[in-house]
Amino acid sequence: MSTFIIIPDTQHIMRENEPFLERIESGYRHLVETRPIDAVVHLGDIVQEGGATYDEFRTARSLFAPFEKTGSPVLYATGNHDFDDVSQNARDNERDLHTFHHFFGGSRVSDDERYIGSFERGRTENSAFLVDGIVVLITEFAPRPAVLDWAKGLAHDYAMYPVVYVTHAYLYDDGEPSRPGCRHHPSTIPQTRDGADGETIWNEWLRDTSNVIATFSGHHVDRFHAESIATTTEGTRIVQCFQNWQKEARGGGGKVRIATFSRNRLWLTLETYDPVTRETSDVVHYFRK
Repeated sequence: MSTFIIIPDTQHIMRENEPFLERIESGYRHLVETRPIDAVVHLGDIVQEGGATYDEFRTARSLFAPFEKTGSPVLYATGNHDFDDVSQNARDNERDLHTFHHFFGGSRVSDDERYIGSFERGRTENSAFLVDGIVVLITEFAPRPAVLDWAKGLAHDYAMYPVVYVTHAYLYDDGEPSRPGCRHHPSTIPQTRDGADGETIWNEWLRDTSNVIATFSGHHVDRFHAESIATTTEGTRIVQCFQNWQKEARGGGGKVRIATFSRNRLWLTLETYDPVTRETSDVVHYFRK
């Protein structure tokens, strides 16, 4: 089996008081001590105010230290709140991520043998890793056309491997790919007016890629989680997973998802873990055949 820890939008907990953050961090330490972990994947919106201040990024780095110490890869997608300028006055399609890269960028993975490529050299917002026989492929929030082409090519190059696709926004909270008219659509955000929504990601890439087995995304806020199964043109099935607890009390309290893939990759088990209570809930199983 392969077990991934999926961390959705944590931006609001970065403003919490120190005792509460210590409870979350302690719960994360308990998780890594009691469960085997092959990879940890953050879905983006690590912070709320982006590059405007280093304080939230410092808090994030401290909070996730228990995962970083495991030796397993800890991978970070980027969300719209991780840009250097997150205001509505930002220039159209300006995707600067200098502060993100200072804390969570390419220098962390450049010597990692599991790292297999990036869209742009030295940058990790579009990158891929081979983890326990699974390609974890990350793209930026609202990927540009050239990024989707890169993702499609990389998945093709690793056609003999199952692929898990990670991006900040793909599945809407109704279980379908996001599309025009959905709240918080990329076209309403200055930095990503040139980017793809979930419907475009599906049409331009996923529906014709037979080795993708699962997707994980966050961003949307009206429900806490949603799942669906989509069928590609080749007849293979993709388990699509949305999760985001930021609208719960105290920003969701650091809740994560534990995603466990069976050795034959046909079964996916999802659990919600609350680091404050150290309890799991919402256990569901998906079969890809």
